[in-house]
Amino acid sequence: MYVYDYQRAQEIDRSIMIRIAVIKSTSKGPEVIVDHVFSIEEVLSTSATHPYEYRIKFEEPSEYTIYVYAMKNGVVVDALVSHVKAIELKPIQAVLVTDRKSYCLNDTIIYTIINKGDEPLATGNPCISARLYRWNGTAWELVKPKGKIMCTLEGYPIYPGTAKSFKIDLNKWSKLYTILPGKYKLVVEVYGDVSKQQNFLKQRSS
Repeated sequence: MYVYDYQRAQEIDRSIMIRIAVIKSTSKGPEVIVDHVFSIEEVLSTSATHPYEYRIKFEEPSEYTIYVYAMKNGVVVDALVSHVKAIELKPIQAVLVTDRKSYCLNDTIIYTIINKGDEPLATGNPCISARLYRWNGTAWELVKPKGKIMCTLEGYPIYPGTAKSFKIDLNKWSKLYTILPGKYKLVVEVYGDVSKQQNFLKQRSS
């Protein structure tokens, strides 16, 4: 789930086109692995992508150059170039626990992320990083928001050997999401503090 400033999004020039190109350095020379053009209108009209975020999955360790162009009527009006190095990392060693296994609709879920590894971790507040999935009898189904959601974008470090707790007020969340009685799974995004390696921690509740 990604959220953004809806009012600010409405002020963007929707005729702008964005081009993202990713070049991988190889022994045989540069290799284009991403070359994607899309409109601002396309990004703002989908709930699957954050309007200020584009995710690229690096398949293997290497050096990459990322080019981002903003174009209007075929003319480049802004550009950004970034060089990144993708390295292979060991799995994130973190555990997600909840204070209880069962909750009523007006309860507060307290979940704790424990860093059992030797690398710093980071996560966001529940509005950004936490997702609820409901068991529909055959599969886990993401609980989607009823409409636009506004929240702040804090980040929280979790150092080796420490833990960080967060709260989800189900009374408030039930106004933003359709939460019905049933079996749920809590999924939380956690990142390596430096590498931004992503992992998902899961805890089931009913």
